[in-house]
Amino acid sequence: MTSPPFGSIPLAEAINDGFLLLNQGFQIIYANHRAHLLFRAQEGSLLQQSLWSLVPDDATSPYRSELERALRDDVTTEFDVFYPNLYAWHEVRAVPLPDGLGLVLRDITDRQRLLRHEAERAYLRELFNTAPVAISLYRGPYHRIEFANVLAQNIIGDRITEGREFREVLPEAVEQGFLALLDDVYRTGNPYYAKDALVQIDRRDTGVREDRYFTFTYQALRGFDATIDGVLAIGVEVTETVVARQQSAQ
Repeated sequence: MTSPPFGSIPLAEAINDGFLLLNQGFQIIYANHRAHLLFRAQEGSLLQQSLWSLVPDDATSPYRSELERALRDDVTTEFDVFYPNLYAWHEVRAVPLPDGLGLVLRDITDRQRLLRHEAERAYLRELFNTAPVAISLYRGPYHRIEFANVLAQNIIGDRITEGREFREVLPEAVEQGFLALLDDVYRTGNPYYAKDALVQIDRRDTGVREDRYFTFTYQALRGFDATIDGVLAIGVEVTETVVARQQSAQ
């Protein structure tokens, strides 16, 4: 392995971040052990390579422009970059040196995934809340309510839903067999569909149940390992249509 000109191999190898030393032509003249791990490369294989053979060939990537700016203006720059071939994110800090640049690379993949997951979750919540159907998401074998959109909440009134189990929120629905339906979908993965189903709901929490009719489906949700970890309920209330049909048939 080619040594850094400043003779600091012990320090470079001791840090938890990747470290690359580049000459003014952006050729790698030193890479510590952590850098090889970050690029999933064999030990020593990064030496003498052009940095541009490792980084994304993407016009939107800040890599080339930021490193050229650091070298040209003799300034330290920091930026985040995504590697599609590695499916990884690095936080890059470029430090000007007398004969090139030093790059400190930190793996921030987990942080970026979390941020993106939270952003996607917020987007889906907003999307589901404006949907013209009732949507509820149940997690785990006890069907804990993770999310209920505005229409789903309106159906059951002022009861607190999120974070509570289905049986706690809708005991009257448990008596009518809907918990057993959720159990079956969660256990088998087979979807359930009902059209114009009667549901008696104590919507005002007065002990008086109202006859309401719904067309709905229960769909199993699977995680990345294909294991079922929840059930998605989507439905529309059709009470007015069903009652009108019943009255016209009398």
